[in-house]
Amino acid sequence: MNVPIPSEGGPRLWRMYLWQCAGLLPGVNAPSYAVDLQTAGELDAWTDAELALLIEEGRRQFDYQRSSLAEVRGRAQFLLTTCLALLAGFLAIYSGVARKESNWTLGFWIAGIAVLALCMMGASSVVVNAREMGFINSKIFSKAESPRTRSLAQMHLDWVAFGEDTNATQITIFQSAVFLALLSSLLLAVAWLQASQ
Repeated sequence: MNVPIPSEGGPRLWRMYLWQCAGLLPGVNAPSYAVDLQTAGELDAWTDAELALLIEEGRRQFDYQRSSLAEVRGRAQFLLTTCLALLAGFLAIYSGVARKESNWTLGFWIAGIAVLALCMMGASSVVVNAREMGFINSKIFSKAESPRTRSLAQMHLDWVAFGEDTNATQITIFQSAVFLALLSSLLLAVAWLQASQ
């Protein structure tokens, strides 16, 4: 399911982020957001050589999309590891926060933990949520109308947009998770400074 990606930041972007986090729950399918809004041209006047060129370019784009998704997922896994280290930092300063008996210090500590949890959910969603990527199903292609080269080229045009939308969604979620990790780190530093005074 593809829906338009929020063009502005702010509440709509964070709603998209939370929807992706909800995709961690069993039975919840987090959508990809449509960014590739360009329409493909008509292939009726294309020659077989031009169609073969389009098919080859479509295959390259599929390969690029898969490698890009794997790269974003790898970065999200690294971010999750970093978040575990931040969590250890929050737990390490808790005794100092509790001894301080300051509502401000405790507030920064709780806010930091909450932001970190949201960051970890976003990074986890990039790693584990199901993703729609373009592919050509051979069984469906075997039923394609003749000329099959034209049908295959059309399938490439139809499917390549799914991968673009999926990758754009994952990159957006990952960027938001990195922002949350930085914010959580800042809150950790403030809570630590207040607890150590």
